[in-house]
Order: sequence, then structure tokens, then C-alpha cells
Amino acid sequence: MKKITIAFPTFNRGLYLERAVVSIAEQVKNCHSHFDIELCVYDNSSTDETSKICERLQSEYDGIKVFRHDVNVGADRNILHALQQATGDYVWIFGDDDYILPGVLDSLLAVLQENDVSLLKMAGVEERDVRQGAASRVPMAQQARSLSQKRPVAASQYPFPDQILGAFGAGMGNFSSIVFSTKFFNRFYREPERVIFDSGYSQLEWMYRGIFEAPLKFFYVSEPCVSIRIEAIPRGLSSEKVVAGLNLLRNSISAIGYGEDVVEHFYKAQIEANRLGNLKACKFGEVSCLKAAMQALKEAQSVKLMAKVLVIALLPPSMYKSLWKRLG
Repeated sequence: MKKITIAFPTFNRGLYLERAVVSIAEQVKNCHSHFDIELCVYDNSSTDETSKICERLQSEYDGIKVFRHDVNVGADRNILHALQQATGDYVWIFGDDDYILPGVLDSLLAVLQENDVSLLKMAGVEERDVRQGAASRVPMAQQARSLSQKRPVAASQYPFPDQILGAFGAGMGNFSSIVFSTKFFNRFYREPERVIFDSGYSQLEWMYRGIFEAPLKFFYVSEPCVSIRIEAIPRGLSSEKVVAGLNLLRNSISAIGYGEDVVEHFYKAQIEANRLGNLKACKFGEVSCLKAAMQALKEAQSVKLMAKVLVIALLPPSMYKSLWKRLG
């Protein structure tokens, strides 16, 4: 019997974590696939009610394992620890504020059972959230339990590495939408340079190297399978670290052998996203965004980007927050 480790690295998002774990644990109870399923929480020394919530989850669901660091080792280190400790044939690192959509777990496991998969990428839907750090406002886990009816999904292959990089870009770093074999991880993982490790791009270099060498074992499910929570202002990353890590990543994936055009498209898209992120942070913080707007306009490569910059810069904060949550 094959085994999958589903791991939840977490820090100070107790009620979001509860929703994430319950969304999967409820489907595990009704799962008919021939898989041994292991659920593990990796608590990065949280100071909220995460420990109590984990105890409650362990009392309600069989077999949930909880590991807690004595000190906060950083998000990337916590993820790496979960990867290294996984005992399954497959590993799924699940975001502590995301959740699986109803009825898809059985079908996803069937894809892994029926195919020789190194890496499975899933489509998702966004849950845009302006409530920075307000985990107490998240609906309780009981509201995430209408999950019993199986929903079929179909996986297709992307045969060319450049096609994968062009289609998914940095989205490959969102682990809630990625399942990969532990053989894939053990073969291709190598610890990145420290700059990349602190930038939010730490997983992409080894993943894209593995995809380049074994693209025919890459599968994609186009039906939405997970809900990805998008914070208005992502926590823990500075703009300088993001840009420095991105520059090193561009050099690395170019050296691997990806086409120059697709690498530059990936790079420019991330630079634009970073500039817009800086501008958005100013707007949500209700401080002057003039400097950030001028920088973004100076580097804009398209009329579409310039229009986004002007919309963010000119709209009142309350109106922009509402627009961002509804339209992205």
C-alpha cells in the first residue's frame, strides 16, 4: 500500500490551521483509495492557541501527529523539516491557512495510484482576505465539514519543461497545490543559497531542476482542488530579500537549461508582482504610496500594469480594499 504524508507547517494561525486540518481529516474518514494517509502538524513555536487547537484535533481525529519546535526556526526551515521527516511515498505540504475543496481527496489519491507521478500540480481558487492576523474571525472548523461526496478530477501531462515554467511560474512554490514523491525530493533537493532561502523562492530552484530532468512525470489537475488564502500583505518577507532571491533564482534556472525567453517572462512577472505588492502594502497601511507608485510606473512593461498601478495609487484605501478582495 502506498503512503502519503500530509504536513501542516504552522505559526500563530491556530483557527486557520483547524480549518485546514479538518477539511482534509473529514475526507480521510470517507476515503476509499488504497492509501495510508499520515497527517502531521509542525508547530513553529506558536504563541497563540495553536497547541490547544492541536490537542483538540488529536482528540477528535485518529492518528494526527504534532511536532513543536522549541524556538521559531523560520518558515522555510519549518517546511524543510516537514519534508525531511515525511515517511510517505508522497508528501503534501499544506498551508496552514488554506483548505481542500469538498470531495477531491479520493480522486487526487487515485491519480497518484494510477500514474507514475513525480510531481502533481493542482488548480486552486483564491480566498482574498484583508483581515491581517485576525484568525479569530475565521469560521469554525465545523463549517468546513460538508465534504463527503466524491468529486472526480482528471490529470494531464505537460511534456516540456519550458511549457511548465511558462504556465505556472512562481505558482509552483505554493505547496498547498503541489504533491510530489519523496523520491523526487530526495533526488533533487539541495539547500539553496541563504539569500534565496530567506526570499520566499527557496523551493523553486530544486523543483524546477527536477522538472527539467523528468518532465514526463509531471501531472496537472485543472479542476480546482484547494482554496488558497491570499493575504493583503504577506507576512515575513521584505522587498529587498524577494528581489535578491529572484535574481539568484533567474540565474539558476537559466543555468539549468530553460529557454531565455521563458525565464525572462517569469522574472519580469515576479518583478511586477513585487512592485505591485509594495504599492498595495502602502495602500493597505494607509501611508503615502507616491514613491512606490512612481517606481512601479518607471519599471512597467505594459499598459495593463500601468493601469493597475494608477488604480491602486488613486483610489481611496477603503474603496481599493473592497475592489482587491472582489476582483484581485
